[in-house]
Amino acid sequence: MLPGYLSACHLYSIFAIHHDVTVFNVSMKSTESFVRRTSKNVAAGTVAGIAVCLVGHPFDTLKVRLQTQPIDNPIYSGLVDCVYKTLKWEGISGLYKGVGKYTGVTKIWQIRVI
Repeated sequence: MLPGYLSACHLYSIFAIHHDVTVFNVSMKSTESFVRRTSKNVAAGTVAGIAVCLVGHPFDTLKVRLQTQPIDNPIYSGLVDCVYKTLKWEGISGLYKGVGKYTGVTKIWQIRVI
């Protein structure tokens, strides 16, 4: 299953295409071509999905680190400690660990749906 922010990106793109197809079928008196309007909507959905990923993924990474630490000997004492230690040990890239994995899954999922 895809994480929420990737699913949201795809839903925005699918909704944009569905909306354009519906509007195109109902009213063909548009001043902007169907392909141009759909391309703009898909691009906007893609940019929105990337923005959600850039903002949301660090929180997901921190959540997973806190949830998977050992109970008997915890590594982090809380969220702020987790942020501090992650930045100290791995730098800013530690907050975005695993983003590349979802990129490949996203492409496969898009091909399957569309």
